[in-house]
Amino acid sequence: MELTHASAGSNLWQFEAPFVDETGGIEHLKEETMNSEIDGVTLFVYGTLIDAAERIRLLGRPVDATPARLPGYTRGQKRYFFIARQTGATVEGAILEGLQPRDLEILDRYENVPQLYTRERIEVVAADGRAVGCWVYLPTGWASE
Repeated sequence: MELTHASAGSNLWQFEAPFVDETGGIEHLKEETMNSEIDGVTLFVYGTLIDAAERIRLLGRPVDATPARLPGYTRGQKRYFFIARQTGATVEGAILEGLQPRDLEILDRYENVPQLYTRERIEVVAADGRAVGCWVYLPTGWASE
């Protein structure tokens, strides 16, 4: 998957992305959040969520992001992308910035939390070398089966 710069000379990446259900209609989510103590507005993505068209379909608005990497993990794919701990490996991805609690609700539903993934805090390395705490989707047991 390829990322595109939001504007020439910018260090920001942009992903444009309402949640569409299997029938093609807009999914109306319940108002309560899955986690009432959402403590972050950044998310490290490494798979399908990098795709600009998918982001448009899900969130219906542009979301700024910066390239980043996650040392100590490798990326794999079965039916879905996943990451797993592996010494010496690094996963290339992006940090989505400016997410709102409602965005995380939509993305949790999309990622089928808690059946397929859990959303956890992790530290990644931004393109400028600084450590950034982010949410990330980690696979449940299906990835190791």
